[in-house]
Amino acid sequence: MLHRSTMMALGEGRCRSRSTGRIVSANAAAERILGIKLSGPSESIATDARWHTIHEDGSDFLPAEYPALITLATGEPQRNVIMGVKGLDGQITWISINTEPLFENAGGKPTAAVISFTDITARKQVQEVLVEAISVIPDGFAVFDEKDRLLICNQSYRSIYEITGEHIRIGERFEDLIQKGLDRGQYPQAGETDAQKEAWLKERLEQHHKASSCDIQRLPEDRWIQIRERRTPSGYTVGLRIDITQVKRQTAILQAVVDNFPGGVALFDDAFKLITCNQRFQDIHSLPDKISSDNMPTLEAILRSNALRGEYGLGNPEDHVQSRLDRAREFARRPHTYERIRPDRTVVEIRSNPTPNGGFIITYVDVTARHNVARRLAESERQARETAAALNVTLAHMSQGLTMFDAKGRLVVWNEQYVELYRLPRELVRRGVSLREVLTKCRQLGGMSVGVDGFIRDLRQKARQGRTFAAVWRLKDGRSISMVHTPTDDGGWVTTHEDITEREQVALKIRSLAQQDPLTGLANRTSFREHLEAALAQAERFDEQFSVLLIDLDHFKSVNDTLGHAAGDKLLQAVAARMRCEVREGDLVARLGGDEFAILQKGGRNQRESAISLASRLVDVIGNSYEIDGRQVNLGTSIGIAIAPDAASSGDQLLKAADMALYEVKNKNKNGFYIYDKKIEKELYSRKRLESDLREVISNGGLQLDYQPVVSLSDQSVCGVEALIRWKHATRGLLMPGQFIQLSEEAGLISALGEWVIRQACLDAARWPNHIKVAVNVSPNHIKQRTLVGAISRALADVNINPERLEIEVTESVLLQNDTDMISELRQIQSLGISIALDDFGTGYSSLSHLRMFEFNKIKIDRQFVAEITERADCAAIVCAITGLARSLGIVTTAEGVENNQQVQLLVAAGCSQGQGYLFGRPQPAEQIDFFVSTRQARKNGSLGS
Repeated sequence: MLHRSTMMALGEGRCRSRSTGRIVSANAAAERILGIKLSGPSESIATDARWHTIHEDGSDFLPAEYPALITLATGEPQRNVIMGVKGLDGQITWISINTEPLFENAGGKPTAAVISFTDITARKQVQEVLVEAISVIPDGFAVFDEKDRLLICNQSYRSIYEITGEHIRIGERFEDLIQKGLDRGQYPQAGETDAQKEAWLKERLEQHHKASSCDIQRLPEDRWIQIRERRTPSGYTVGLRIDITQVKRQTAILQAVVDNFPGGVALFDDAFKLITCNQRFQDIHSLPDKISSDNMPTLEAILRSNALRGEYGLGNPEDHVQSRLDRAREFARRPHTYERIRPDRTVVEIRSNPTPNGGFIITYVDVTARHNVARRLAESERQARETAAALNVTLAHMSQGLTMFDAKGRLVVWNEQYVELYRLPRELVRRGVSLREVLTKCRQLGGMSVGVDGFIRDLRQKARQGRTFAAVWRLKDGRSISMVHTPTDDGGWVTTHEDITEREQVALKIRSLAQQDPLTGLANRTSFREHLEAALAQAERFDEQFSVLLIDLDHFKSVNDTLGHAAGDKLLQAVAARMRCEVREGDLVARLGGDEFAILQKGGRNQRESAISLASRLVDVIGNSYEIDGRQVNLGTSIGIAIAPDAASSGDQLLKAADMALYEVKNKNKNGFYIYDKKIEKELYSRKRLESDLREVISNGGLQLDYQPVVSLSDQSVCGVEALIRWKHATRGLLMPGQFIQLSEEAGLISALGEWVIRQACLDAARWPNHIKVAVNVSPNHIKQRTLVGAISRALADVNINPERLEIEVTESVLLQNDTDMISELRQIQSLGISIALDDFGTGYSSLSHLRMFEFNKIKIDRQFVAEITERADCAAIVCAITGLARSLGIVTTAEGVENNQQVQLLVAAGCSQGQGYLFGRPQPAEQIDFFVSTRQARKNGSLGS
């Protein structure tokens, strides 16, 4: 009863709610404030139909949001919850609610809640008036209460913060609002990382909690606001947000103008303190690079610093300071302009203008250049007078004629050479005479072949366009005059006139030489290509045929190397003369370079027969002997023929076809001709494929060596083997050396192939008994490349076998070239302890002088003598002669191709040292040599035992 009496006596509304939410008691103040009878049975406060409750923003209170129900559910009191209660009459009463829980048992759930509230309708009305008042403020306005919760803000405040504006809620804490903006990227100045954002938030909160603060804040899209905040005595914070984006941009533009001013510029206030300046002003007055509003110097300080460092010259520095301060006072009253010479002799123009606040703006512009220009102008005027005099002298001594006409076509300047060049009457050429009059006279005298009116019209048009142009006049007397017309700024033109007759004649000769081979007088490669393209065009237009013959001289290099280049040149001239005699008028003979020639044979009825006839005559006539410097010289010739358009329809393809035909001739013993057909293209393609395959197997494997035994004829024991290369081709089967060695020579692969053979032979020899020597054939081209010694040395070192177990076989063609470098290479190989054998002796170019040229360790007698040694006495005599000669020189001899015992008996009788052939053993893989040697040794031992 006491509790109820107390509730009834209070001025604030109080009521009590059961755990179900039903109000069980209320005081008179509560019923008065709400205008509703609360005593007696009632529904839950959240569902009572006598009222409708709303938030401050007008949204409905949900049952779960009622303070009493929250307290009953959680046992937590609720404080200062603002609620609008709309009665049945539509009137809204605003109340501020607090709730407390009541417990019957400690630690249990609340059994009831005490609700107390006060009528704040009047305050809300004042607040609404305040809201309406601040809504018209153009800047953002907000008030935060003593607990830093947003109490009120206007729409401008929300609009400034575009990202979070619609999410701002009355009652939110300031820190929560800032955090919401941080999470949405509203503050670019906060940085990117969490640490940077945390530091920025801390600094912003410290600024906000100051009694008074002013700060600049950057927002997205380069927007800027000024924040002004002040704390009231009651603990509230009143803040303004002013959009200064436009001011910032204008300030930036103004600063850019100041910074880009060509001189120094500065602004002083009424106390003569520096407000702002640009870098040039700082440089002139030696101010620090970084100055701010906090450390801006005064004019007096600047003047004193300048005076002390001698900027104003000699005298008392204080006198300089005071006199300039007196002048500055005048600056603040009226404009001034004057010049001053600085110690470095530069001249600055100083201008000042007063400002409304009693200060002044001052500029410093370097006018040294202007002074120099004025001085140079005076000097130029003097020089112009001298130049005019010199010009007259120059014009008189020019090798060219010169004229200048003004915009109206009147003669202004000319020289004597112009008059003489066109042989004009002297009385005609005068100042002011018209161009038309001069040109008309030129035409009458035969000095002009074009129309006067057309020429003048064209000249004026180009002068108006500012275009320089050149022309050449062909005079009736045969001279050529070059003219270059250059427009002048006033619309006239200057023309130089030069007699280029002699220059054109020289150029004509040069062009002729450019199309001609200087040695033979024939057309050169360039001329040949031009004629070839012309012939193709004509053949297409008139449906004709013509032939291209590519001619290569056989054995020319040998002649050139033997007799010398001078003799070689004479030989080429003689060949060219014979070719000229064999072609028809209209055919073109050309030297493409070296000993390569070409003939473009014009079209005829039977083009194939004509080409064959010409090629046959050329083979015969070029093959006849030549007498060069008293010596008889013989040549052969290879000719490749391509007939257009059957072979090809373009110049490049036609030459390629002829070249393939030429290759076919050279591949078949030379000295002849061949007409291109599709078959040789296929053969060439096949050769290219084989070449590509060869490169592959040399690099990646696929070659093998077989070895043919070499036996001592005295006791039939195996003393060595000869390495014979084989190629197991994937599609062509087993290829013998004759099928790819020449290809390797032509493709530049012989050195790589030779190195592989040497290395593999050494590797295989290392597996056999030490007395077995391995012989390897080496190409002359490999020797010529000077890489053979290195290849052999590397193989011996890597495999670690005795050099005496290796034998290098060469043919007499090595000695025929008479190349001292090749002989030196063989001697270096021999110095390593390696034997050098002369292969196929007795055939080809065999000469006893070769045995004197190089000390061979072995001579190999060619198989053709061994094959007929039993039937022909001359063959037996030759073998005897070779073995006898070798024995006297201490050289070992090996007979090749031994196939029967009768041959062996005769060879032994002749004194031959060794034998090699099918009688002793066929070529066999390396892994079979061990067995072969041991078997033969056992057989030998058995025969000795018997």
